[in-house]
Amino acid sequence: MHRGKGVKGNVNASFVIRSRLDLLIRLTDTTTGAAVNEANARFWRDGEAALPERRGDGMYVFINTGREDFLMRIAVYGYEDYEAQVVYEGLDSIMPTLEVFLIPSERILGAAQFLSFQGTLSNLKEMEALNLSRPAAFLQDFKKKTLKASLYGSSGGQLRIRDTCYGLLYAEKQKYEKIVVKEYRPPLVAILMSELKEEFKPNTPIYPIITGRVGKEGDFLLRIRDAGGDLRFMLRYVIGENEYFKELDFRNLPEPQSLLPVSEDTEERAAEDVEASETAEASEEAGKAGKEPQLLSSNKSEIAKTTAIEEE
Repeated sequence: MHRGKGVKGNVNASFVIRSRLDLLIRLTDTTTGAAVNEANARFWRDGEAALPERRGDGMYVFINTGREDFLMRIAVYGYEDYEAQVVYEGLDSIMPTLEVFLIPSERILGAAQFLSFQGTLSNLKEMEALNLSRPAAFLQDFKKKTLKASLYGSSGGQLRIRDTCYGLLYAEKQKYEKIVVKEYRPPLVAILMSELKEEFKPNTPIYPIITGRVGKEGDFLLRIRDAGGDLRFMLRYVIGENEYFKELDFRNLPEPQSLLPVSEDTEERAAEDVEASETAEASEEAGKAGKEPQLLSSNKSEIAKTTAIEEE
């Protein structure tokens, strides 16, 4: 509160200057989990240039800008451009926070140190992965009532939890569960945002999540740093409303279309195509030998039915 002197003599005027944090943005390098502190960072709100306040450690804040939904675009030197719709309904009401995971740019930083998985999948909504050779911690115990997770690190040193999303790997199920750390209490305790969805075994590993970029047309880009050695990753992707997992070797990546789920209808059509192909091949071979083609049993029964109908 500021108290000022009035225009006429001893009359005091009082006024209060209030400010409200309307959005906190945290910039993180998705390949390392480190804060992005590059000074050359630009922001746009619904196409218009914006100037948030820089607070260090990759954080920027918008003060007194209002809390209406808008399209955010961010350009940071050394990284791919980022674009996302800010929807306040899905953010914390006290401190709305937008976690921005930036993908390093091969064009600026050099392609030699990175490996990329990219392509297009119809109706793709999300894509991310865990580096299976680099756990951040191991989950020893979890209390549902307090949401307290007891952790330990393999090296015995400081854990690499940074109050963001992680993947709890269920290796026997070939999948992982996304968890959000609300508060980290070094060195061994983390408070989660919600209960775990599945039962876990002690010593279950927790991995940082590497976030990919997915466009409106289903085009995607997932990029990692090539640190040498084992490059096995557990991929998580969402097509439509369904979630899928697949283990990947970044040194021998599959074709993007191999990620598409195989429906029962697709399997039936594939079986029909195989049968038709076999029938055609049998007819062709019989024709060459001057013999009556040997029909498959299913085709014989169809011909028999047709003949019976004609005789009637």
